[in-house]
Amino acid sequence: NRPDPNYFTALLSNKFEITRDKEGNIFIDRNGKYFEYILDYLRTGELNCPKEIRSNVLKEAEYYQININESKAKKILHINVFIK
Repeated sequence: NRPDPNYFTALLSNKFEITRDKEGNIFIDRNGKYFEYILDYLRTGELNCPKEIRSNVLKEAEYYQININESKAKKILHINVFIK
């Protein structure tokens, strides 16, 4: 299965000139806070993120032109446990 076209497929298509650092890394000027969940979605096809940040993750996915299948998105409730 080929992925749907998105920011990364365009970036890595060799159709555009991209700037790399000395080690060959590509710098993407975005806050990485929500990228963990997007990367997991790209790997598994399931969005597993806390419901408190879900809308922010979906907005970030929209920036990357990644259409997240809402029916596969799992809502996870984070519970903070305090041990005394």
